Amino acid sequence: MNRYIVVDLETTGNRPDIDKIIQVGAVLIEDHEIKDVFSSFVYTDREIPPFLQELTGITPEKLKDAPTIEEVMLKLLPMLEGSIFVAHNAVFDIAFIQNTLEDLGYMPFSGLIIDTLQLSRILLPMAQSYKLELIADELEISLDRPHRADEDSMATAKLLLQLLAQLNEMPLVYLQRLHQLAQSNNQDLSFIIEDIIAKKLNNYQENDDRFMIINQLALLMTEEEYQENQEYEFDQIQFESMFDENGLLFNNFPNFELRPAQKGMSNEVWNAFLDQTHLMVEAGTGTGKSLAYLIPSVFWTKQQNEKIVIATHTINLQEQLFQRDIPLLKKILPFDFSATILKGRSNYLCLRKFEQHLMQVNQINLSIDGMTDLGQVLTWVTLTKTGDVEEINLSQTGRSLWNEISSDPDSCLNHMCPWFRSCFYHRARQRAQTADLIITNHSLLLTNLKADNRILPGFNYLVIDEAHQFEEVATKHLGFELNQYQFSYFIQKYYKDGKTGFLVKAMNDFYQSQDPDQFVIANKIKNNVIPLISKVESNIQDYFNLLGEFVDQFVKNQDSNRKTLRIVERVKQRKEWEKIQEQAENIIIDLTEWANLMEDIIQQLRNLEVEESLLVDFTGYLKEIREVSLTFSEWNHANDLNMVFWVETVIKRKKIFSYLFAAPIEVGSFVKEFLFDKLDSVILTSATLSVNGSFNYASNWFGFDSKDEELRKIKLPSPFNYKEQALVCIPKDIPNIQEVSEERYIEHLAKNIADIAISLNGRTLVLFTSHQMLQKTYDLLKIILEPYQIKVLGHGIDSNSRSKLTKRFISDKQTILLGTNSFWEGVDVPGESLSALVIVRLPFTPPNHPIHEAKTERLRAKRKNPFMELSVPQAVVRFKQGFGRLIRTQKDKGVVIVFDKRIVESRYGKAFINSLPDVDIKYQQFTKLLQNINDWIN
Repeated sequence: MNRYIVVDLETTGNRPDIDKIIQVGAVLIEDHEIKDVFSSFVYTDREIPPFLQELTGITPEKLKDAPTIEEVMLKLLPMLEGSIFVAHNAVFDIAFIQNTLEDLGYMPFSGLIIDTLQLSRILLPMAQSYKLELIADELEISLDRPHRADEDSMATAKLLLQLLAQLNEMPLVYLQRLHQLAQSNNQDLSFIIEDIIAKKLNNYQENDDRFMIINQLALLMTEEEYQENQEYEFDQIQFESMFDENGLLFNNFPNFELRPAQKGMSNEVWNAFLDQTHLMVEAGTGTGKSLAYLIPSVFWTKQQNEKIVIATHTINLQEQLFQRDIPLLKKILPFDFSATILKGRSNYLCLRKFEQHLMQVNQINLSIDGMTDLGQVLTWVTLTKTGDVEEINLSQTGRSLWNEISSDPDSCLNHMCPWFRSCFYHRARQRAQTADLIITNHSLLLTNLKADNRILPGFNYLVIDEAHQFEEVATKHLGFELNQYQFSYFIQKYYKDGKTGFLVKAMNDFYQSQDPDQFVIANKIKNNVIPLISKVESNIQDYFNLLGEFVDQFVKNQDSNRKTLRIVERVKQRKEWEKIQEQAENIIIDLTEWANLMEDIIQQLRNLEVEESLLVDFTGYLKEIREVSLTFSEWNHANDLNMVFWVETVIKRKKIFSYLFAAPIEVGSFVKEFLFDKLDSVILTSATLSVNGSFNYASNWFGFDSKDEELRKIKLPSPFNYKEQALVCIPKDIPNIQEVSEERYIEHLAKNIADIAISLNGRTLVLFTSHQMLQKTYDLLKIILEPYQIKVLGHGIDSNSRSKLTKRFISDKQTILLGTNSFWEGVDVPGESLSALVIVRLPFTPPNHPIHEAKTERLRAKRKNPFMELSVPQAVVRFKQGFGRLIRTQKDKGVVIVFDKRIVESRYGKAFINSLPDVDIKYQQFTKLLQNINDWIN
């Protein structure tokens, strides 16, 4: 077990029976040291696809005088002999090796095979990515030329050594659990782990003080912070001078920049706390909002002994506050304070559920992915301090596993749980009880309101950052969604295939108990509940088939692959809708019967005095069945006049999938009544709250009218010099999309964007409002820009991950990035990576979106103009967010090009222009603009 050969191959394609090896890299490791290195190009007359030549840098010229594969294998065979074969995505490399050995008449490789891709996923659960070049960068392994076999094999060898070192460092009980998992379907890995276990047992030392062992699981030893309530005498001068030249920030940080707006915001927040009033503050990009509200919050919590809750929209900002800003303040302030993060319960692991999953490993046939997912979570459980799912890089199948092992209130045993003292969620809540500052998110804040404030500890002061997002989050949170995938998961959780599912396991346990009374319950599950579940599953499938066909026939004027239908009276009056409702009623009747059967079983179990955990599980599932039934019934009746109900359909693999939505038409009154009216002071802040200089639109989100004096409103400018740093350009000759065909408009658009990208050598972010238009523009840009070696990245095409695409955009200099929706905000590309921001169209919400449509109807009923009161303000806020992607620091410089003449030619265009900072605007023919852009950038 001490000899490994680490191999990487470059090939002409992915098919080992057809494609050929063009480069081999191999590293021999013995006794955990690199002993030998081999690499060689390989001659082939097979054509190398152009994209592979670009990716690897391997051209036919480089292979012209290279040895043949037979000559290369003669040198590789001695290294293979007696070695464990290792590769990153080993299935690929070993397939080519085995095929080559067979072609040359050699015996196939018969040794152990280890995949560092799988091993990395298991042993490095918190890694950002498992691609070799990215994980090498994260582990500080040098890899200058990725996709070259010599470099990749050496990087993989160093990765292997780190992974083996980590395995040797892990506690014995963890290794024994991992060994049990590996035995289910990866015997090669289990042999490696078994060897490490044997060596540990020979030199076993009982106490590893890093870990505590509970129920045969190793958990990281953590010390809870207990805050002594220090007496603090408030120093007004010290607080007021925080942002001055003689203040604590300036004296402790030599690069600290004095920003009048930051100091002004800090004072306004303090005064709002002092006056017990609510404050809405728009602070431009670069103001330093976080410190501007954190500093008065920390001083206030210590002076008044009052808790303050800070709610953000994005996880990134939560982590920034907790990992960067809070430690900074702890370092410089003359007193101590405590802060913690608290998230929604489903973000935390339930140790009881995870232990149950591990116990079932021998009873189910684990797939390779299933074993890897469980192994990854096992490692993470051993290393995590928080149990927060955001730490772990789960795969798609891993996310399904998470749904089964995450914490939830319905299955919680609370103090009766054997894991209670170690429970991640309860420890997080305990930290929140004693903390001065609680950092949470908009979603949990709203959940707390719906749960009568039972989740967060009592508080009277609140800061809502990224407040422009709060209405949308509240709308989603106070509504609901049901879809086919949820129903499928809901059913399979109880009964999947006769082997897995909660009820199958419970039934088998009852049969094995040898207790006649438990036999009765098992028979009820077998003969009554399971047939009923199968019936529900079949009826739900029929229901969604009927619904999908109905939407497809009813909606004619939308994209054929994606349709939306609002459920209103004219829809309910259709005969087809009656059939759908009949099917829905059958499902509701069956769900009710299922719930009644579960209730009977629970009563029988109570009489038998079974374990409390089993009763809690059954009771939790009963509650879930009733909630699903109630929600499904509410959607199908669609009678609540304060809600909007709609269905969205998407065609995937020639099948129609339906998503059912319900949302409140307006949330302001709810938020006002249960948040603002209950708290002493709420601070709302964002870079984008005003429209055309007015806060009326944002005030309405939160239930205030424009004259309401309870809400103080201020607007603070950005410290950036936009006159010097940014230029706004609007092409005069872009065709009006309403006057020409979409194809002609996109051709014109793609040519102009390409000219900008060529001029700036990439470095361009393009924001779309339509994914369909993005796709068509992407296809044209790929063709136009290929000769210039400028890459095109498309959201939803090259990746669905915003963060991955942004990282690629920053690292690949000659690149343009096309984004929709989520790219309009939260994307941060400082420096020269971004020189041009293209806004294709003003970001109006589609007028037929159900929520927008319902709001429009209400405004019309009040004799108001929906376009000016709703559509324009919504679009302006989004436009300001998009504009804010360009200038992120005082050193940034760039140009914004708006391909929508309405911004200057329409009567409402001034609302967009007036909402921009003081910046030069050019409205010219595109060729003239392009020259101006070049002159200005350079």
